[in-house]
Amino acid sequence: MGKAELILINHYASIPRWPGPTRNFDFAAELVRLGWNVTLVGCKFNHYLRRYLENPPASENGVRFQWVWSTPYQGNSIQRELNIIGFSLLSLWRGLFVPGGIVLAVTPPLESACTAWLLSRLKGVPFVLDVEDLWPDSLISMGFTNRWVIGWLRGLERFLYRHSDQILVVADQMRQYLLDQGVPGSKISLIPLGANLPAATDNRPAIRAQYGWRDDQVIAVYVGAHGPANALETLIRAAQLLVDEPALQIVLFGDGSDKPRLQQLLQSLKLTNVRLADPVPPGEVPAILGAADIGIASLKDTPTFKTVRPNKIYEYMAAGLPIACCIDGEARQIVEEVGSGIFIRPEDDHGLAAQLRRLACDSELRRSLGANGYRFCREEGDRRKLAATMGAVLEKVLERSSRR
Repeated sequence: MGKAELILINHYASIPRWPGPTRNFDFAAELVRLGWNVTLVGCKFNHYLRRYLENPPASENGVRFQWVWSTPYQGNSIQRELNIIGFSLLSLWRGLFVPGGIVLAVTPPLESACTAWLLSRLKGVPFVLDVEDLWPDSLISMGFTNRWVIGWLRGLERFLYRHSDQILVVADQMRQYLLDQGVPGSKISLIPLGANLPAATDNRPAIRAQYGWRDDQVIAVYVGAHGPANALETLIRAAQLLVDEPALQIVLFGDGSDKPRLQQLLQSLKLTNVRLADPVPPGEVPAILGAADIGIASLKDTPTFKTVRPNKIYEYMAAGLPIACCIDGEARQIVEEVGSGIFIRPEDDHGLAAQLRRLACDSELRRSLGANGYRFCREEGDRRKLAATMGAVLEKVLERSSRR
């Protein structure tokens, strides 16, 4: 294959030295290694840092960047929607001047995917939709009720499903959802989020010392977003039930709209066995996970979240961590089938406390679950392999387009 030109539009694009998911950058860098030219279009106002990027790179690991200006915002508000609309329009304009033989847009948000579709049509090239979260279903699951906005987003969703040349999904139940919406199965490709397999290191003692974790302590970590969807109050309530286990510590790394409320709750409870830590860049996450003993995955108990395979499931398995999985549905199915963790009913603080106590007291169980997860991630969740699968799908889309 000659060097194909991919325009990858991801409003929330990030790179390993900044907080936030880097799946799209990781895939883009691997596609470059496989012979593609990739331009990643992201927003200059970084969602995870809550500020404008200062001197963001023009390229990294062979991936070219286009950083698009949009309005600032804090939290979920009308300012955030203005940011989304601004990025959507300006990314369309910027994309007109970028070489591209195929356009791929990541959702959410839906708005920038719609302008990405328009960009593909103006360029006369195929359009691929990468669905990382079902929208607006996840929004509704978090209590959003404005029927006018929901109706508008539902219309955008259906438009994108109908007009995409190919749709990528990150979970089997998302694929089933699209089939139920009338999308042909041949138009859907499953490419999970996956994780980067960390290089072997011996820095566990140094990381534990950096965070003040004693050798005799069992550290259960949560690494990720701190939003209403993540149900992190459950972890704090579980810690209340574990005050008689001083060697078991819960540490939450990350940021989000719900973090101030969680900090207030923690202060009121005066707990010493749980800590809310600052967010860390993705490049530092593997070392932290390698120094921890248990990984916690948590989401609210809603039907929509039964369709997801969260990124942190793969990250924990890549690090060989046993998982306390407080997510029902597909995430639970993977964890139980692989034997990489223990399922706890979502938002069940008593259940979580009981299983954390069990894991803390059984180092052999932790080792066995962690080893099972690592084997699975090496075989099925390695981002280098998944990026190659994505590249093969994109090549087929280009072949179909060339025959028209």
